[in-house]
Amino acid sequence: MTINFRRILSGATIINYEKVEEKFNLHPKRICFSSFHKNSLKKKSGDDIIGTLTVPFKESIADIFKKETELVFFHTRYDKYWCPIKNEEDFEKVQSFFNKYRNSVFLRDSLDISIALAENFDENDERTDLGELEKAAKYDGCDKSLNKIVKLACNFIISTPYYKKTKYICSVPPSTKNSESFPNILVNKIAAKLELSDISSQVSWVNNKPPLKEVTFKEKWELLERTDVKVEGEFKNVNIILVDDLYQSGTTIQYIAMKLKAAGILKVYGLSIVKSRKNTDNI
Repeated sequence: MTINFRRILSGATIINYEKVEEKFNLHPKRICFSSFHKNSLKKKSGDDIIGTLTVPFKESIADIFKKETELVFFHTRYDKYWCPIKNEEDFEKVQSFFNKYRNSVFLRDSLDISIALAENFDENDERTDLGELEKAAKYDGCDKSLNKIVKLACNFIISTPYYKKTKYICSVPPSTKNSESFPNILVNKIAAKLELSDISSQVSWVNNKPPLKEVTFKEKWELLERTDVKVEGEFKNVNIILVDDLYQSGTTIQYIAMKLKAAGILKVYGLSIVKSRKNTDNI
């Protein structure tokens, strides 16, 4: 196996079948402060700490948390991660972080960072506000909803560490070759507003991508390998935002990210509009 020392020294993740399979078998797969983890931030009374923020994993969230608050998570004996908050100033920082990313979904996969703007359904199995916008824009062709999603995505990018310094952006390619998809349209508008380099036209499936129905992870991966992704051009020492509208199992976006890294891209930051309540494809 060839070791990419440049990628290791940069802190960039390495993506391959084994890494993606490892993440696929881990649970839970998301952190969302508005639903599953609404009680993660707690105020306490004590001599040493005045509060804690506890999360089930550190992928996607730890680096952004450190940038935003200058605080870190520690691994606990219960295989969780917690940040002890020692004073009111730090508690305000953590509270601000918690509120800012309340609706965001931090995802557990093999990308360098992977986040969805919100879940598509709430705990009562009703569409969230963003879920309604995504449905209206994608399936009903509502331009007003599309523009609202673009604005939300742009605001997220310009206000979020790592994303805001990234100059390249790419959509997950459409399943059918030589066609345009909803992610293509989103990225085209986001790139124009933020003056990002859109390389979506340089990333495509070699063959038409079949639906990923209820199959095993290995079967999904084999389908993706048979479909394959072509990346035209080389991209050395650059980072990229990879956009999809709906994140389900995450297998497809990780496969594409692997191909982008093989073409020379250093770090891939995933940005999905919504995360499904379930973690399987096409249910």
